[in-house]
Formats: sequence, C-alpha cells, structure tokens
Amino acid sequence: MKTNLFAAALIVLCTATLAPAEILTDGNSTTSFDLSSTGLGMDGWTVNGVNQLYEQSFWYQLGSGSVQRVNTLTLSSSSIVSPNELKATYTGSGFKIDVDWTLYGAAPGYEQSDVPELIRITNTSSAPLNFHFWEFVNLNLLGTPLNTFVSISGGNTAIQSNGDLAVSETADVPIPSRYEAGFQQDVLADLQSGLLNDNGSQTNGDLAWAFQWDTSIGAGSSLIISKDKQLSIIPEPSTFILLSIGVIGLLGYAWRRQAA
Repeated sequence: MKTNLFAAALIVLCTATLAPAEILTDGNSTTSFDLSSTGLGMDGWTVNGVNQLYEQSFWYQLGSGSVQRVNTLTLSSSSIVSPNELKATYTGSGFKIDVDWTLYGAAPGYEQSDVPELIRITNTSSAPLNFHFWEFVNLNLLGTPLNTFVSISGGNTAIQSNGDLAVSETADVPIPSRYEAGFQQDVLADLQSGLLNDNGSQTNGDLAWAFQWDTSIGAGSSLIISKDKQLSIIPEPSTFILLSIGVIGLLGYAWRRQAA
C-alpha cells in the first residue's frame, strides 16, 4: 500500500512540475516552445513539415553576476492569446521580462514563414538596473545542423543560409551592443562568458549567431527590443534585409500603440 501511495504521489508531483509545450500554428508553419526552467525557450520552427530550428533562447545578467537563461526565472504567466500568438512573463528580483511571439505562415508548399518578437524588460525596483540581455539562435535549416553560411552585417542583421533557404533577422530597436556569428559551441561559450566577440561570419558547420544588449534601465522604466525572423527562398540577401527593416518599423509602432 505504501509503495502504491508513493508512486501515485510521484506521478502527481511530476505532472505538476513539468510544463507542457506551447504550440503556435499558422498556414504552413508551426512553432514550439519549452518555457520551463530546463527548456530551451523556442525549440522548434517547422515549415512545410521540416523543422528549421534547434534553439532560440534568451539570456540575462545583472551587473557583473553570472549569465543565466531567462527561463530559469519565475514564469509568472504564459498564455496563447490566439492560435499564432504566445505571451509570457518572467519575474526576477527587481525586474520582469515580457515576451510576445507571433507566427505568420504562408500557404502550404511555399517556403516562407515569419516570427516577429517583442521583448520588454522592466525595472520594477527603485534604483537603476545595470542589465545585460542576449538572444542566441541555432538554426537547423533544411532539417540539418550543418549549414552553409552565417553572417552579421551592420552589427544588427543576421543572415543564415543552407542551399537556397535562408533566415534573416534584423534587430534595430535598439541596435545591439555586441554580436557574434560562428560555430554553435563557440558562440554559446562566449555568450556564457558575458562578452560576444563581434565576429561577423562563418561558413560550413553547426552555425549560430547571438546579439547582446548592455544598458542601464532607470527605476520604473523599460527597455523594449523588437526583432523579426523571416524564412524564405530568395535570390538576394539585400531583399530580405529591406523586408526585415520594414517589418521592424511596423512592430515598433504597434508596440507603442499598445503601451499608450
């Protein structure tokens, strides 16, 4: 009897502590998220049945403290507000981080997909907050970790490609303080050390990129970061960059209207 009661209690405990995966769908695309303390954050981006992403995660550092994954903070709220939009709030000591992901897919068969993201970091304390924030992206384009090329131009636009498939992301609200494109293990190691190396490109391997923002957030104030990842088959990377810049401007305008 005691054994059965213990097993039942263990099942209940595990069920209560394991957060289910969050899934967004739109058109030809699906994104998955593991927001639990042991998860990777956004851990899937499937377009026409092929998963193009291993990990997109957010990291933070207070002052000169240790670099930590954002999802090690308290997940105070998480909700799918529509089939293609997810909002989550993480709470720390003296600050909170709100993230809004939206998925826009295309018609089945088209190699196009779009994931805009809005991040608000709010200082809830009564003193300035010395804050560092990172985004880390490890794509598996065409379903393989071995991709052809990754580069960062202008310090804020990343493009990764494999064959004729590419993903572009521009972060210009605000422009990152530092950046790095390279092999996955090298970029992640530099991020965890707290300082990206501003390397601009790398070819042939398990590639990744990261952006870093270093800032002081005043008491009661917020830092707002807007970004947009687009997947497409395109002839010219410059076309993708121009599209990204236009979408980022619209996202910033939408966020300001919400905040007003």
